[in-house]
Amino acid sequence: MDAIGIGWTIAGVLVAVVFGVAGLVTWLVSYQRSHPKRRIEWSHTSKPVIGGDLAESDIEFRVKGTEVRLPFFNEFTLRSNSRADIPSTLFDGGKPITLKVRGGAVVVGDFSGDIKHNGAMGGSGMSWVHFDYGPQLIRKHGSSSFFFVSEGPASVEVESPLIDVGLKRTVQTVGMEGGGLRRAAFASAATAAATTVAVVLATSLLFPNR
Repeated sequence: MDAIGIGWTIAGVLVAVVFGVAGLVTWLVSYQRSHPKRRIEWSHTSKPVIGGDLAESDIEFRVKGTEVRLPFFNEFTLRSNSRADIPSTLFDGGKPITLKVRGGAVVVGDFSGDIKHNGAMGGSGMSWVHFDYGPQLIRKHGSSSFFFVSEGPASVEVESPLIDVGLKRTVQTVGMEGGGLRRAAFASAATAAATTVAVVLATSLLFPNR
C-alpha cells in the first residue's frame, strides 16, 4: 500500500472513531432525557452554642422566650438534585415530605428557598417537632433551608413519600454536581479510548512488520 493509500485509510479510521464517539454521546444524552434522574438530598449540621470552659449552669439561654439547656445551633437544607422537575403528582397519596427533629427545634430567622414548607408541627417544649413539605412542584434544582436551636445535638430524620424519587443525605460541596462529574469522566474516557484505538491502527498500517 502506498503512502496516499495509507493516509486515506488512517483518515477513514479517524472519521469512523469520531462518528462512533459522537453517536455514543448522542445516545447517552437521549437516554438521560427520556429517563431523567430525580433525587431529593438533605443535609444537617449541629454545633454547640456554648463552648470552651463555660459551664452550662453559668448561662441561661433563651430563644424566643423558650429556655434552652445545652443549646445547639443547627442548619437544615432540603434540595432537589434532579435532571427534571418533580411534579406534585409524585407525592404518594398526597402525603408530605417530613423532617423529624428529636431534641426540639426553635426556628431562628426565616425559611429560604423555593420549596414551600408548612411550618413546625407537633411535639411539646423541647422534646420533638416535625416540619412538613406538602405536595407541590419542586424545580429540578429547588431548595429550602433554615436555622434552628435544639436542646443538645439534634437527631434528624427525613421521610419521603415521593414515587420513583431517591432520597439521600449528603454534604454540600462546591463545584460540579455528581452527574456533571460522571459525564465529564465518561467523555474523557471515551475520547482517550478512541485516540488509543486510532493510534494503534495507524501504527500497524504504517509499520506492518514492527
